[in-house]
Formats: sequence, C-alpha cells, structure tokens
Amino acid sequence: MRREKKRDWKVYEEKLVRRGELLLPLGMAGKWKGELSGMNEGKEGAPYAYPDQLIECLSLWKCVCKIAYRTVEGIGRKILEAIGITSKPDHTTLCRRFRVLGKKFYNERKKVEKEEAIYAVFDGSGLKVCNRGEWMHYKHKGKRKGFVRICFMIDSKTGEILDFSATTEKVAEQKKIRPMIKRVARNRNIRKLGVDGIGDDWKNYRLLKELRIKPAIKIRARYGASTRCQQA
Repeated sequence: MRREKKRDWKVYEEKLVRRGELLLPLGMAGKWKGELSGMNEGKEGAPYAYPDQLIECLSLWKCVCKIAYRTVEGIGRKILEAIGITSKPDHTTLCRRFRVLGKKFYNERKKVEKEEAIYAVFDGSGLKVCNRGEWMHYKHKGKRKGFVRICFMIDSKTGEILDFSATTEKVAEQKKIRPMIKRVARNRNIRKLGVDGIGDDWKNYRLLKELRIKPAIKIRARYGASTRCQQA
C-alpha cells in the first residue's frame, strides 16, 4: 500500500528560504553587543570579538560553497561593512572559532525536552588520505598511507547526525560505540539502537541495558544469541 505524503510543503519551502537568509544575516547589528556580552560573561582569557551568529554565517559560506578561509574572510568584511561594523575577523580567527563552534554544536547540545523516542543507527566508514591505490603498494612495496576512520550515529527517521567521531585507522570502531552512546543519551531520547555485527559485544549490551535502550545489534555467526544475553 502506498503511503500518503504528509509533508507540509509551505513549511518545508519556508525552511529552504531561511537557509538563504542565514547566509546574509544583515539584521544582527542590533543584537551584536547583547550577544557578545552574554558570551564573554565569566569567560577567562581574551574576550570574544565576534558573536556566534556571525561565525555560524561564515561557516555556512565555508561549507556550502567550499571556499578557502581567506575568501571567507573577504565575505565577512563585506557583511560587516553592510551593517556598519568596523572590526573585521581574519582567517586565522575564523579557523579557530569554527573549531570551537563545531565542538559546541556536537558535544555540548542542550537537552531536548519532550522529544519523541529515537531509533538511532551507528556505523563507521574509512576515507583514504592518498589515492595511490593497492596496485602501487603491491608493485613498489611502499608504506601504506593509512586512512581516516569516521563513525556516525544518526536518527534513522530524519537523518539527523546525533554524534560523530573522526580518528585514524589505529582506533578500532568498537571503541567508539560506547562513548558516543553515552554522549547522545545525555541529551536525546534514544529508545533503540541499531548496529551491525561490529557492535556484538557484551559491554555494549550491558551499557544499553543500563540506559534502557533497546538493542538492535546483528549477532555474529560464531556466537549464539543466548551467550550474549547471559553475559549482558
């Protein structure tokens, strides 16, 4: 039976339009001092010179358009000139603030109140740092360049990234499952977690039981389901 689409197209189209407005936040001049004073309250060290609203805007330019930091610096200059702000952020400051903003966004989210139960899914993948290929390694006996291991935990219904981790190939995927579960479970209503055979470990089952999260983990062939249940 074909499901009826229940999407509110007016609301969806308005969200798409709002994305474009975020690229040019010309109305933030009136909120500039208030946002900065709140950010610098109790801060140790040098105070922030630019509010998060500006940094979020420039990070969108950086990610959406895939441009260099110096180009983003030029965009920031023109935006600040348009709203009458004389100070201008340099590319080094932008790079440092992007990292701080990314850490805050993924690891320091506020708790979501009255949220519907989430069916989360965990998976990992690898990205080569060099495109030389296996044949070059076999032919010339060169040293492997390695790869970057990226682990994601997403909401299976909406596709929202709940948490992610980027490491080298020396860090096993199994070691990232439990820390990511703990971080996400602090602020989100996780009721079920799906993992492939890599997550079939009694420590994962025990943690999920403590957090009252239902496991949907593929059992590896050489183990019986009864053994894992007894260990958990």
